[in-house]
Amino acid sequence: MVLYMPRQSLRKSMHSAINTRIGHVQIDGYRAVQKLIQPNIEGLADIATLQYWIESYLKQMRTAKLPIPAILKVTIHQAGIEYICEDGGENLVDVIKGRGRLLDREDLFDPILNVLKLAQSFGVYLDPHLKNFVWDGKSVRYVDFSPPYGISEYRQARLKIATVDHANIVEKNLAVFAPDALAPHFVADLLGLESLTEQEIETLRIRFSDAGIGIASSAEFKLQVAAIQEIEAERRLHSIYLM
Repeated sequence: MVLYMPRQSLRKSMHSAINTRIGHVQIDGYRAVQKLIQPNIEGLADIATLQYWIESYLKQMRTAKLPIPAILKVTIHQAGIEYICEDGGENLVDVIKGRGRLLDREDLFDPILNVLKLAQSFGVYLDPHLKNFVWDGKSVRYVDFSPPYGISEYRQARLKIATVDHANIVEKNLAVFAPDALAPHFVADLLGLESLTEQEIETLRIRFSDAGIGIASSAEFKLQVAAIQEIEAERRLHSIYLM
């Protein structure tokens, strides 16, 4: 038996940059996540095409053996695409908040490192922000599959509808999800959540490098981190959605 929340009762996820609406449902006594993905911009693609892109992106993640929760059901509505997913646990932003720092939690950082290593090895685009990882007390999983950054048709379509003033901003933002940008992108986003000393940033760079995720020098890595912070800040300043 499945008990659904009405779509209008789903709340906007506090961690979503594209206004994904989220709630929880009961399936045979087990809790699952109900997620409604809706496009925020006109002209990108019809709902069926968006769903195809997302499914193709999920296939890339599964091929790379990324630890993602199972998709239990997909329903296409006029307003968007509704996913019923296995509940992977608590968002890592909430896990860390008020309970220490990520760098002090090897049980959380090591699995994240593994996800990024797999993504880079298989050439998968990802948003490595901490908000896209969940933890159930035993294992860490990656839960973000929209926008479908890894699908070139999506990226081309998003650039095609960008205004002249925003085209360069959109192009630069799409590029920061590429496999070779995962390490500096992760650090850039982490700096938005907690303070890091220069030594801690260098320690992270070395950890990534040792895992085969990026080979930038210390000076290059700092420049990459700063550039990604600036790129994402510019998108937020202009209130630009990527989907």
